[in-house]
Amino acid sequence: MLAEEVGMKLYPIELVIRESRLKYVGHVERMDDSRLPKILLHSETMNGSRQQGGAEKTYRSVVKTDMKLLGMA
Repeated sequence: MLAEEVGMKLYPIELVIRESRLKYVGHVERMDDSRLPKILLHSETMNGSRQQGGAEKTYRSVVKTDMKLLGMA
């Protein structure tokens, strides 16, 4: 039985994950500035390090990419 036969729409899982991530970021952005999730979202590390090679991917950079792909930025 196909999903269309029972009136369901199927979306690629990548799209569902991107939308969920953006919904959560919107939720955090509406929080009070003293809340820990908002503080962590806008914080920077002072002296962290990562392994050599590969692109640096932070949660914030992934959200920016999601916004560009979905036409929000």
